[in-house]
Amino acid sequence: MVLVEDKGAGVVMENKPDLLEDKVKKALKAVLKGWGCYHFWPVQSGIGAHTVDCLACIPIKITKELVGTTLGVFVAIETKRTKIDKPTGAQGEVLRQVRAAGGGAALIHTVHDLEIEDGLIRAIEDRGAEAWITVGAKK
Repeated sequence: MVLVEDKGAGVVMENKPDLLEDKVKKALKAVLKGWGCYHFWPVQSGIGAHTVDCLACIPIKITKELVGTTLGVFVAIETKRTKIDKPTGAQGEVLRQVRAAGGGAALIHTVHDLEIEDGLIRAIEDRGAEAWITVGAKK
């Protein structure tokens, strides 16, 4: 596989089919719906704060002190077409801010539901870490 830089938009991987971002979003929506998540897909208008593609609250069951209680974990999710694995500067800053505030953050560029599920779980487990979780083909 040959890697080619795409003028700051991320790394593009040649010799692999590139699936459009809306297919990645469709796969992510199916996973979030299956998990019973609240998810919001804001439409950017240029007015107000920049944000990422999806803001989600993922239900988590607590197993010890609060047995059976479901808590929501805030997760910011940016989607990209399958050949792009980096957010824009503004998107990366939102992901960093959410992580710093204790939320989960992920960049997803795959349509494979098991990869999406694994990535979202890692984003939740690694809340507060400096970097976001990238879900998709490795460079």
